[in-house]
Amino acid sequence: MTDEPAVVRVTHSYPAAGDLLRDLSGDAVVVLHALLAESRRVDGLLVVSVSLREIAARVALSKDTVHRRLRDLRRAGLVEVTPPSPALLTAPTYRLHVTESGITVTHPRPGSPAQPH
Repeated sequence: MTDEPAVVRVTHSYPAAGDLLRDLSGDAVVVLHALLAESRRVDGLLVVSVSLREIAARVALSKDTVHRRLRDLRRAGLVEVTPPSPALLTAPTYRLHVTESGITVTHPRPGSPAQPH
């Protein structure tokens, strides 16, 4: 995650987002929003490369709690993770699948690679 705060708009459209948000815990929504706020569009998908520790620091939750909420988001089909390569010592990459969830993401900064999704 970057040190510079991003200007990102996350919009929930109802009724589509209602079912999803009812099924997720508040902490899971916070973790999802943290990932969305740092995401960039790559080949048509929203992706973010970030460590569990960085997410936990950003949202003020324990690493264990963030790990459990990421598991919930994976089960809900919203997050797909590509583990880091042990040889490269990089953070995992998360692909965010929110197209059918009623959630849209807009990065309004000029030059931002992500567009409304």
